[in-house]
Amino acid sequence: MILIFVCAGVAGTLYITSQLILLNSFARIEQQDTEKNSQRVVNAISAEISSLDTLNDNGWATWNDTYNFVVDNNTAYVTADLNGAFQQAGINCMLFINTSGQLVYGQAFDLQNDTQTPLPADLLRLVANHPLLWNLSSTSSYQRGMILLTEGPMIISSRPIVTTEGLGPIHGALIMGEYITQEKLNEFSSEVQLPLTMETFNDSQLPPDFQLARSSLSNQAPIWVKPLNGSLIAGYALLSDVFLNPIIIIRATMPRDIYAQGLTTVNYFMLASLLWTAVFISIMMLLLETTVFSRLTNLSKKVSSIGKTEPVSARVPTQGNDEITRLAKSINNMLTEIENKTARLKSTERLAAVGELTTAIAHDLRNPLQGMNAAAYYLKTKISSTAEEKTVKMLALIEKDIKYSDRIISQLLEYSGPLWLEVSDTTPRHIAKGALSLVRIPEKVQVVNEIKSDLKIRVDEQKITAVLAHLVENAIDAMPEGGALRIESMSSNGNVIFKLSDTGAGMSKEQLGKLWSPLFTTKAKGMGLSLPTCKRVVEAHGGNILVQTTPGKGSTFIVTIPEKAEPSLHQTICINKKASEEKS
Repeated sequence: MILIFVCAGVAGTLYITSQLILLNSFARIEQQDTEKNSQRVVNAISAEISSLDTLNDNGWATWNDTYNFVVDNNTAYVTADLNGAFQQAGINCMLFINTSGQLVYGQAFDLQNDTQTPLPADLLRLVANHPLLWNLSSTSSYQRGMILLTEGPMIISSRPIVTTEGLGPIHGALIMGEYITQEKLNEFSSEVQLPLTMETFNDSQLPPDFQLARSSLSNQAPIWVKPLNGSLIAGYALLSDVFLNPIIIIRATMPRDIYAQGLTTVNYFMLASLLWTAVFISIMMLLLETTVFSRLTNLSKKVSSIGKTEPVSARVPTQGNDEITRLAKSINNMLTEIENKTARLKSTERLAAVGELTTAIAHDLRNPLQGMNAAAYYLKTKISSTAEEKTVKMLALIEKDIKYSDRIISQLLEYSGPLWLEVSDTTPRHIAKGALSLVRIPEKVQVVNEIKSDLKIRVDEQKITAVLAHLVENAIDAMPEGGALRIESMSSNGNVIFKLSDTGAGMSKEQLGKLWSPLFTTKAKGMGLSLPTCKRVVEAHGGNILVQTTPGKGSTFIVTIPEKAEPSLHQTICINKKASEEKS
């Protein structure tokens, strides 16, 4: 049940993570793609405005005939040049305005019906009320953009009327206009390969999605993206007139191919995760049943049988070499102790004997290595000198491993037990000298001692010396082919800093991440407790220890300790009373 709940939790976490990260990433890509497509629509309209402005500047406003027409208003210009110009240029209106702002000539044209029409009253009123459209101060001045009329949105271009050579003085302005009709919108749609819909910004009858877009669009944020449903997404572009007033919103609709692909990817990922989870649970249950549960059941039945019917001299089977086997051996050791103790408890009151036996068992179970060591010694005294060499080697191996295990336990007790600090005044140079004296320095390793002699520090000298000695040993081990070890000290913000830099092989990211973890080591032997112990000693002084490493170039250990060490509140520290009184 625990496995099932854990796997279900992992699957749920994967699902939520995929929704929050993977699917949101696809949604962001989709939004960016929609924004780019919406910008293409804006660019297409901007290109149309530029095209109209180029036609005005290069074809009509900069022309001697136009330059003279605004002054003499000759009908020959209208007859010869303007008739047919609207249809040919694809424009809807032209206004010739002199420097006084008076309309010299103006004409509108219906391109669909191929007929002349009066100028829109809104356009005339807009020109009369906004000199900005025609009062151009220099030959290079211009106005272009969009305006909104009753008839619909129109793109306009206003250019100063000058000679063919582009010289003045300016005789007025020529304004050209072109409606953005549905046909024109269809041309834009074909150009950008997207369905386009256009609505007036201030229309009171806007569709709901355009109303939401209107509340989100501004001149500072002219493009807004919103999914319409599970299969379509829309990009809304705000277009403003020449006076920077918002006038129309254009919607570009696109299929949600990217999001759909992302959703499919997430679904396949989750399906694969569920399948692998089911396979994992099945395999784990099978392995647990064959390697753990059935063996534990048999062991339990055997122990129960021994306790109820079989004599105390019976033992449980101990095949294999794993935790259950070790448990069975421990049970056999316990049964052996019970058997031995039972013989001495026959003359004692039952309840007292049970209490004494319980105490002995508890003691023996806390010290299994002692029993193993005694058993090995006993076997050595009983075997003859003619015993097989392999038997002797096996007993020697048992004794060696018992001693090694006992040393490991001692290290663990030292690492996990209380830490006693006896602080006193000393110097970094004295500590470094003591540390180097504890380590055998190979001839091929050059030690550069740059410890400052004028610094003072109040620490547990013996323990900090041991810390530096461990770091020196590690540095030497990192340079099997030889190299240089530099030891420095400095003072900074009330702290004394030791730096030990070697030119060894450095460490990988994986090694660096586990460096301070107990029981991690890259050496053939050892429990990996030296560096964690060093870290604990330094932190007990209120300091810290860091490492900087570059693979192939070496490592630098940086030990920072306050000049007057204060015990850390996060450590189990015992301060020597005498040292504390001296400190006071």
